[in-house]
Amino acid sequence: MVSAQQRDVLESLVAQAGMLTGHGAAPRLLRAAAALVEQAGYEIFRTAETARVTQLILLAAELERLGTAFEKGGDASARRPDRPISGRG
Repeated sequence: MVSAQQRDVLESLVAQAGMLTGHGAAPRLLRAAAALVEQAGYEIFRTAETARVTQLILLAAELERLGTAFEKGGDASARRPDRPISGRG
């Protein structure tokens, strides 16, 4: 369960993220998403659902990779909207 204070912090974070624009916005947002997903993995780990933790850690790593690719501008596949994040499918 999320407390009212935690909900306020998350809502503020989402509002601030919505205000980011420009060339550097995508890498910053992807890195923030990676950090949040990683934290969710640690929280899930405390409930012993290890299979889910692995999925979240892999997702966080992929978000970090995409953030780096956007920042460098060298990975054209990272900018294709039709490419799934997981690289599958």
